[in-house]
Amino acid sequence: MKLKVYAYVGDDAESEITFANTAGQAKAAFADIMGERFIDVKVERLPWADKYWENGKVPDEAFLAHGWSVSCYKCGKMVDIDTVVLIDTRGALCKECAGKDGK
Repeated sequence: MKLKVYAYVGDDAESEITFANTAGQAKAAFADIMGERFIDVKVERLPWADKYWENGKVPDEAFLAHGWSVSCYKCGKMVDIDTVVLIDTRGALCKECAGKDGK
């Protein structure tokens, strides 16, 4: 069965995604992960990301193309489409980390 992508965005703008059959399943997963009550968890559908369910991971490039920020896979700094320097098979790199790699 094809799963759908749901996003959780917390009060501190921290976001997570999960693949689930229903919004209720996604809310239950996030409630457990985030230590919140089920009724307090809000989820948002990301239909553009559904095609990645078989991989189990939405690529950084797709998040960036849809206006999301992602973390540099080396240092964790948040980058967006305007600040990302390089995207490779491991993910996005910020300017500083790309410079350290000589790229």
